[in-house]
Amino acid sequence: MTRPIIGIIGRRDKIVSKIEREANVIIYDYMTSLDKENASYIGLITNNQHDFIDEDILNLCDGILMMGGVEIKSYHIHLIKYAISNNIPFLGICQGAQALGLSTLTGAKLIKLDEYLTEINHAPKINSVKELTNIVHKVSFEENSKLYNMFGSSIDVNSHHQYALPRVAEPMKIVGTAPDGVIEAIEHVDPNIFAIGVQWHPENMENMQPLFKEFVNRSRIRKRSKGNESTHLCNVKA
Repeated sequence: MTRPIIGIIGRRDKIVSKIEREANVIIYDYMTSLDKENASYIGLITNNQHDFIDEDILNLCDGILMMGGVEIKSYHIHLIKYAISNNIPFLGICQGAQALGLSTLTGAKLIKLDEYLTEINHAPKINSVKELTNIVHKVSFEENSKLYNMFGSSIDVNSHHQYALPRVAEPMKIVGTAPDGVIEAIEHVDPNIFAIGVQWHPENMENMQPLFKEFVNRSRIRKRSKGNESTHLCNVKA
């Protein structure tokens, strides 16, 4: 079986050994979900100035995943636009979904949910890893969306986000909302382009594996179909 290569956008974080240092981190839960679908993966990391990623590296990627917990930078927006313009399947989770939505908006800011009147606590306190799977609310899907075709009209999800998208603009569309109206899922309007963002954390939910399956399948199709492409530095400076 052909193993597509998924580029996972690294999360800048602090690690502690003898001293505290900055590092680029990829959380194992995402890799485990990709392992189940026989995908390979590499980390996507910019230089220290956040102004370019070598396109030789991007050309290795048959799909790109942006995980949660990533502070959104301008280069994330450029990577998303690069993926969509080159028909590279993109899956954004939590902040990855927010970045996908912001890539269509000019000057928009995320909504801080403690300032948003809602009966749902979208970021409940977590005391252990086991609690990452706790169900918080339902998400209702629009008919004929990719997520509707995967899961039906609605699904129970976990939730660990303090911010949400205010809206989206073409070529993205809203396909999933929480009962309080918070945007929970978005997709590209073109059914032939796989660009999906979900606000919850499917990597911690066994029943969400079909999302990773479809993402990897679309990445596998791209791997089989892509031809020789020119390589040069991909400028992602704002």
